[in-house]
Amino acid sequence: MPLIDAIDLYHDARENGYALGAFDTNAGNPDFIMSILDAAEELDLPVIIQGGARPLSELYDIRAFGRSIASLAQDREARVVLHLNMADNLDQIRTALDSGFTSVMIDGSLLDFKGNIELTQQAVEIAEVYNAAVEGKLGILGGREDIEKKVSQSFTDPEEAKTFVKDTDIDVFAPSFGNVYGSYNKKPKLNFELLQTLKDTLPVGMTIHGASGLTDRDYRSLIENGAVKINISTAMRTTYLKNIKETMEKAPKTTLPYEITAKARKDITRIVVEMMRLFRGSWE
Repeated sequence: MPLIDAIDLYHDARENGYALGAFDTNAGNPDFIMSILDAAEELDLPVIIQGGARPLSELYDIRAFGRSIASLAQDREARVVLHLNMADNLDQIRTALDSGFTSVMIDGSLLDFKGNIELTQQAVEIAEVYNAAVEGKLGILGGREDIEKKVSQSFTDPEEAKTFVKDTDIDVFAPSFGNVYGSYNKKPKLNFELLQTLKDTLPVGMTIHGASGLTDRDYRSLIENGAVKINISTAMRTTYLKNIKETMEKAPKTTLPYEITAKARKDITRIVVEMMRLFRGSWE
């Protein structure tokens, strides 16, 4: 079926206390894409397929990725939101929306507060023409972001967040509250009190970046405190590479890539199914 509207879905998740799984495709890897679609059809639940603006730009092509996902979704029963993650300029936003994306994230968090608002406002104005959802971000996450960009993690300020959401009119908000990109080397110190304050302050739901590797209790707390979109990437990539290494060790003479990745693809589907069930409230 055609790609589905994201704005109403984000609102519904907030009103009804669940979260949408947003699963990264590792720069358009077909094993990831088909595994996500298989999981969504198995559960008959809407799913967010997303690709990072930077890896898609450098390793693939945003336009080709968008059109391929739209075409695949058209011929499947899965209900799919297509999301561009972590765009840092308006050209990426325009390209994605022209190519069928129904949700985009503009990340102006490294700008000053005024600059972030202005960039996000421009992204919202562009997306309105396409009736597409816009995600904005305030605060710096730890992990990959602070290493690559040499910035210190900064938690989201609730008062600034209130102004930011009001002035930009975004549809979903990405906070920093102790979450980090990549793997957690030790038990994360997530500030759920801050998240609760943001939930009580903001008129929109929140996206959780850096969500791989958390406990079921953590996921439940995230949703209870306003999460409507939870990004999963590292857990999928780790499983994928582990399976490939094991397959190559057992069959070093194998030369067909699809045979090498067959088990990895099944395990990605399993992870997506587990996460989607969890985010819908299957805590037991």
